[in-house]
Amino acid sequence: EARQQGQQVLLTITDNGPGIQPQQIDALYNENAVVGTRQGLGLHLIRDLAKAIQCSISFRPAVNGGACFTITI
Repeated sequence: EARQQGQQVLLTITDNGPGIQPQQIDALYNENAVVGTRQGLGLHLIRDLAKAIQCSISFRPAVNGGACFTITI
């Protein structure tokens, strides 16, 4: 979903997977967080790309399982 809120654009991506582990959520906000190389690597990439283009990223659990990520531009 993409929507405008005032002067910001919010891009929300929702999946219906098994959800996300607490240490993976930490990887979104903590540059020193360590996650396994098989899972969670994408979170590091998204975090670093969002930071590089001066965006913020947030997480919330999806209603029926999975995860919901929002990038604010």
